[in-house]
Amino acid sequence: MSINEEHIFKEISTDKQKAFEIIFRKYYESLCRYASSFRLDKSECEELVQELFFKIWQNRKSISITNSVSSYLYSSLRNMIINKVKHEKVKSEYIAYKKHTSDNIYINNETETSELEILINKSIEDLPTECKKVFKLSRYEGLKYREIAQQLNISEKTVENQIIKALQRLRTVLSNYLPYVLIIIVLNNIELYTSPIGVNVF
Repeated sequence: MSINEEHIFKEISTDKQKAFEIIFRKYYESLCRYASSFRLDKSECEELVQELFFKIWQNRKSISITNSVSSYLYSSLRNMIINKVKHEKVKSEYIAYKKHTSDNIYINNETETSELEILINKSIEDLPTECKKVFKLSRYEGLKYREIAQQLNISEKTVENQIIKALQRLRTVLSNYLPYVLIIIVLNNIELYTSPIGVNVF
């Protein structure tokens, strides 16, 4: 490991977000490309890489790297991908078996939820009632602002304001758990579904 890399990871372990941001910005896109080589779609790649960095931040006090930062990141991501593939294979085989043995048995076909996704979903559930309602119609049902306004009998401007309010609250809540650079990525991913007119909360 180079002195520079060793120094950066020591900085991360002492809660320095700037050091985390350096590593994040340097490796995020290349790690996503690496994940795509395992025939995962774009959203799966991004979710896995974000989860990797989330775990790094969560475990920053105890992480020990014996080789290079690059080797650590790529090997960690590879292990996550392998575990995901194994999980999906076992789940598919189980479903096929249950369908073969009994058509009436209930099968839980939900995907495994990551720690980061749990955190984001909880943050959304904690939004004020009207704000959450508008946000969910936008994110989960893919409705446009005009459609949400018609359904809830409110103005499009109110819909826009509620979306902005939701994203601002999520940014504030997530700042207690995530470095700022990771919050930006998370909220930008959410905005792909929630901001058809290009609302920017930053």
